[in-house]
Amino acid sequence: MLHVGSARTALTAFDVDLADLDSYLDRFEDPQRWPVLPVPIGTGTLYLIVGNLPDDVGINWVLDENAKAAVLQADAQPTGPGLPWSVLPAAPPPNC
Repeated sequence: MLHVGSARTALTAFDVDLADLDSYLDRFEDPQRWPVLPVPIGTGTLYLIVGNLPDDVGINWVLDENAKAAVLQADAQPTGPGLPWSVLPAAPPPNC
C-alpha cells in the first residue's frame, strides 16, 4: 500500500480512503520522523523501526528485555536469525 497503484485492491481490502492514505504517507515518508511500530511479545515489546532516508531504507527491529526473555524461553535452541512464530501475536492488539 505504500506505493499507491502497486495493489489495485488494497484501498478496498483495508477500507482506506485515498485522502487519508495520502496524509499518512506524507507523515510516514518524512525523513525527520522515523515510524516506530510496537508489537507485543510476551510481556515485552518488539519495536519495528522504519528507516525512510533515501540512503537508509528498511526495517530494523529491537526487543526490550521482557521480549528477549520471551523469545529465549520459546526458542531455547535458535536455528538462525529471526523470531519464532510462537511469540508473535495471532492478531493485532485492540488499539491498532
